[in-house]
Amino acid sequence: MIQFARTPVALLVFSTLLVYAGCASSPKQETSEAESVTPVVTALVTDAQASRQNEEYDQAAVQLERALRIEPRNAGLWHELAQVYFEQGSFDQAIQFATKSNTLTKDSELRTKNWRLMAQAYTQLGDSDRANEAEKKSLKE
Repeated sequence: MIQFARTPVALLVFSTLLVYAGCASSPKQETSEAESVTPVVTALVTDAQASRQNEEYDQAAVQLERALRIEPRNAGLWHELAQVYFEQGSFDQAIQFATKSNTLTKDSELRTKNWRLMAQAYTQLGDSDRANEAEKKSLKE
């Protein structure tokens, strides 16, 4: 059995090692629009984009939702899903997912894309006031 000295210095060294070990085991994963931290998600996004090109929007949504279960904080995935729902005519959901994407990113280019998508969705819903507001916000990013 290993015994540790109970001196203040030994406790400090031990607690420092624990902190560093914790940092190493859970790295912060930042992703940008089309970036993924896992090959599985990259493959799912590629498949979803192919499904969108073939106008198989339900299949694209399923693939992106699977990717989001793996990387729920990936703002680019939320944007991709918002686009799919927009293309399906589910404008309320497109707005919801573009908004979620904006809450997860600091990338001004992605935020601009989200605001423009929201403006288009509000236009389709007949809400010109919110469409104009979203368009103005897209220009400020």
